[in-house]
Amino acid sequence: MTSDNTHVLDAVAEDVFDGELSPELVDAFVSAGSSLLVVAICEGSVVGQVQGNVQLHLDGGAQLYIDNLGVTGHLRRQGVGTALLTAIAQWGADLGCQQAWIVTEPENQAANALYRAMGAAAEPVMLYSFRTRTCSGTTDDRLADDTC
Repeated sequence: MTSDNTHVLDAVAEDVFDGELSPELVDAFVSAGSSLLVVAICEGSVVGQVQGNVQLHLDGGAQLYIDNLGVTGHLRRQGVGTALLTAIAQWGADLGCQQAWIVTEPENQAANALYRAMGAAAEPVMLYSFRTRTCSGTTDDRLADDTC
């Protein structure tokens, strides 16, 4: 996706993204240059998407992080996700990535089946998330709500 074709995001099917798109964040994503958004379009509407970015590691070269794969419900398990993953993986390979990784919940059976079918192996990991800034008026970011 480039700034020339972000208009395709004006029509997005249900469940393709986790939430509403922000035009400002779309512009920032496209302008960053280190990430790629691949979309699947059916009858003028975005019905699937996947994001990827190349991470350069000082001790291991380039790796492709794949994020936020989403396909609208009625088109799941029909090859859309496979096509999206294949396209983003090729982009990463073209940029020198030897490995790609993606995260999903253990109970997401469809995603886990898709990744195994693509040749991926599950690895035991612990995922931690934390705020990178403290909200105004709080001294402990663990106490901050999601609105800041």
